Amino acid sequence: MRVLALRHNIFKNFGKSLTLGALVVLLGATSTTAFAHENDHEAERMTPDVIKMFDGFKPQHHPEFKGKVPPPPNTVKGVRANAKEGDYALLRGFFIERLDETTFLFKDENGDSLNVSFEGVQIPLDLTFNYPYFLWGCVLENDETTLIQAQFLSPKQ
Repeated sequence: MRVLALRHNIFKNFGKSLTLGALVVLLGATSTTAFAHENDHEAERMTPDVIKMFDGFKPQHHPEFKGKVPPPPNTVKGVRANAKEGDYALLRGFFIERLDETTFLFKDENGDSLNVSFEGVQIPLDLTFNYPYFLWGCVLENDETTLIQAQFLSPKQ
């Protein structure tokens, strides 16, 4: 008998908790929907003002560039010609030689090469010479030699 009374109290309290929890969830969902609905109307009211802001806007056309176009910066040659210290570069190529503990020689598909430093970052355990990689890095030096700090290296497939 005592067990039945205890079981009745547990289900009674559980029912109150469940009802209170459902009420909180319902109120939260209703208020979120109401605010979202209000924001939709606000966007409708602002649209004519935004359109007026751009009324009469005409894009300006620049005369055709006739100078010497530098090579794209996603080649070693392009990085050497254009990059400044602190610039980031995305290169595609191969590691061909280890120069010291943290520095490697990297060559692109055109045969141009530069040095890549892994100082302060972990050298991938599966780094393979003559395997094609995408390299994202920051230019540390671009004087007589070009040195890039490796930031990201595409995974081997």
